[in-house]
Amino acid sequence: MPERPYRATRLGTLFHQWVEQRARSGGGLETLDVWDGELDLDADDLVDASPDAVVTDDDARRLADFQATFARSRWAGLTPIEVEREIHIPFLGHSVVCKLDAVYEIDGRAEVVDWKTGKAPSGADDLARRTLQLALYRVAYAEFTGRPLDQVDAVFYFVADDLEVRPSELLDRAGLERAWSEAIGS
Repeated sequence: MPERPYRATRLGTLFHQWVEQRARSGGGLETLDVWDGELDLDADDLVDASPDAVVTDDDARRLADFQATFARSRWAGLTPIEVEREIHIPFLGHSVVCKLDAVYEIDGRAEVVDWKTGKAPSGADDLARRTLQLALYRVAYAEFTGRPLDQVDAVFYFVADDLEVRPSELLDRAGLERAWSEAIGS
């Protein structure tokens, strides 16, 4: 039977809310749980209040799996310096909104982490496309904070697969602008 539309989006939203609430309450893993089939989220916390936004038992189970995986990750014992940080940056005559899931201070460097609850990249081309987003987030954070770009790292964490993907090379602003201009043919 096919999944309801937006199920993956809803699960991603719930996981992001869990990480955000956990970080804002001091980082204890016990602060948010799916316990007794209930989420520590109000209906207002859901992006879509339609009937499709109802958290099913399967959603709760999958969210609990994501939480257990996160609890084993290297970020579980760390408190982010930023969580769900929205940064607006000028980019080729437009204002681009970047919503950074989390930023950690690790060994004197900033690490932007983009939580992904969907599938990991299926190949090099898929990873290359996704890496543009990560590169943009890295540039946005460096410019927002005034940190040198070479002191900002960025990584994807595919929670469902417990897979950290750290691209070996991320474009700087000039590289992103060139890539965008080439993509639109200007």
